[in-house]
Amino acid sequence: MRDPLAYLEYPLYARVLPDDPRPAGGGPFAERFGLLALLHSCGYNPTLVDLAAATDAELTEFPAAVFPCRGALRLDDYGKLVVFTLRGGALTTFPAPAMRELDGTAINTRFLWPHRPADLPARDRLRRLLRHGPRRGLRDALTGTPLPAGRAVVTYPDAGRPFVRYGRAGAGAVPRAATEAVQAQVLLTAGGVPAGYRVQVRSGTSAVLGAFPGVDYAGAGGGGALTPGERLALRRFAVGHFEEVAPRRVAPEDALEVEAVARLSPDGGCLLFVLNRRGAQSGWLRFPAPEALNLEDEVHAAVLYSAAGSGAAGGARGVRLDLAPGDALVLRLTSGPGAPGL
Repeated sequence: MRDPLAYLEYPLYARVLPDDPRPAGGGPFAERFGLLALLHSCGYNPTLVDLAAATDAELTEFPAAVFPCRGALRLDDYGKLVVFTLRGGALTTFPAPAMRELDGTAINTRFLWPHRPADLPARDRLRRLLRHGPRRGLRDALTGTPLPAGRAVVTYPDAGRPFVRYGRAGAGAVPRAATEAVQAQVLLTAGGVPAGYRVQVRSGTSAVLGAFPGVDYAGAGGGGALTPGERLALRRFAVGHFEEVAPRRVAPEDALEVEAVARLSPDGGCLLFVLNRRGAQSGWLRFPAPEALNLEDEVHAAVLYSAAGSGAAGGARGVRLDLAPGDALVLRLTSGPGAPGL
């Protein structure tokens, strides 16, 4: 059971790009997939999608998509992202927009990403900034909550000011094209300067997060370098950013940080696989739409496997977990009268 969220993999990033420095601090893998690991810890189960191989029709099956960008992009693949947003998709790019082809040729991508990073006179400056630049305090602009930056923050000073783009104006069946002044919604700030923004792109939206959210989650530590408060702040930011356009099927409460994957059963109900990378935890996994998991409002839970003696009990639209440190748990979830069958 997957959530309606595409995590765009770009195999062309596996090659060395014109201005790549030597890998540092976990290298490109942690940068590109840290947010995916963070989403897993929030209960999300996104679909990995190969952007280079995907068609426009395949992309529009998802209401939201995440694009970890290394600064270069083929023009036809940029066109796929444009079509995705024009058709109503919510695109999130991090940490900075693509501004050139893979061979270094500059391309105009301002339709999706109208604001550019600060102080980048040369194309290789961005990579140096991200690797070695100053770490400014990052803050959620919508809630005011401090967030761990993970790596250097990219700022977008112009994101706080209106800009002019083409829109549609006038009455009648065929509106005429016209320019209009619009303003981005600031999502993140660093030292009071915008470090993330979101703009409307016809029926969809395009957001840029000027950081590597969840980079500390990618790896064996799974966010262990962060304090519990920092991990909670990151999870709340991720859920707040995606929940409206890509609602979760499995929603851990704030006190519970687990990875959960459901596999639907043709006989009704589902199998739920839960991975606890933390110490002992207790709390609820809620199912906002139980019918998506072949369940009804009242859920029964049977433990099929536990590596360290964890337990679970069903309840109203969810299950309560009592997890041993570092445990893996397999549950069979059913609904209806009587005890759940195996």
